[in-house]
Amino acid sequence: MKVFCKLFYNSANRFLRKAQNQFLYSLFGKFLGKKTVVRQAENGDRLALQRWLDPTSAEEIYVQDDSNVIEWVALYRNRVVGFVQLVFDESPGAVEKEYWLFSLIIKPANRRWGIGTALTKAVIDRACTEGAKAVHLLVFEDNIRAIRLYQKLGFEFCSVPKLKFILEKERKKYDHGRVAMRKNLV
Repeated sequence: MKVFCKLFYNSANRFLRKAQNQFLYSLFGKFLGKKTVVRQAENGDRLALQRWLDPTSAEEIYVQDDSNVIEWVALYRNRVVGFVQLVFDESPGAVEKEYWLFSLIIKPANRRWGIGTALTKAVIDRACTEGAKAVHLLVFEDNIRAIRLYQKLGFEFCSVPKLKFILEKERKKYDHGRVAMRKNLV
């Protein structure tokens, strides 16, 4: 039974990806995407996110109390369909505070609706409000859809010297790795 479920899931996932590449799906998705609300995450949103990402987890609510992290959710029909974080990095000895986009995730059925764009713009807008000169992010090099989204929004590949060792180690361990991107805001 487990094998059948996995085969069904994989087939459904392939079908969904093919459908999402069709013009009509994208057009319909953009229409539905306009009905999606992006707002800062609340505790109930975090619980819904926790249930989505780990259905077997305990019922504890992850409470965000870190003043260096701001979270947003995308809601469609009052259900969480997307999530992103803006993280402020104030490393000791740093010349200025760094701003990082983290954890952009969209439910597979809701991709190509413009939700990733809306969540990324929420991060960029908040970073601008905070006086950031740039927003950084890391993305897996084989995540072509995400890279295209970021490039469309003005992100460019860059080098982050303090992460070079970590990213090289990751690449050797997993046979693929993440790349850094940056969007200048000034």
